[in-house]
Amino acid sequence: MEQLPEFTGLYVFVAANEGGNAEILNLWASEFSAARDTPRLVASRVEERMTGRTLYPDDEYGEFFERFAKAVSDSPFGEASAGQVYRTQRRITEEDGAVRERHYFFIPVTIPKPLLQEKLSDIMKRITTRVKPAREQAAAVNRLKADFFDGF
Repeated sequence: MEQLPEFTGLYVFVAANEGGNAEILNLWASEFSAARDTPRLVASRVEERMTGRTLYPDDEYGEFFERFAKAVSDSPFGEASAGQVYRTQRRITEEDGAVRERHYFFIPVTIPKPLLQEKLSDIMKRITTRVKPAREQAAAVNRLKADFFDGF
């Protein structure tokens, strides 16, 4: 989505939910809050960014991995903005011939790239660990900080 012209200069996070009961999903969508739900979306993407580089992020980054992900999930993202709710449904035929409906709801949440980059960089700078990282871990954390937003 970030490649589309209307999202130029924005990070896009998509809150998604699915199920067989459209009424419940409508309730979820009506109760969705960018202020409350964005930290989880950002933290998930941060974790994906870090785990995409290694099978064992705790080993690679030491305590930094857990503390960074937790700090992001505990941070407010007041600059986040939720877009309109997109809905779709599919009819699925089961092996036994039964037909059921599945509903999918999506809510795009946007944050200006410079604001999010500044915020996450500040969080990274403030992370302290109880245990001094091994030399290899410190080097991995420094590499991560240097190129974190490449492909983020």
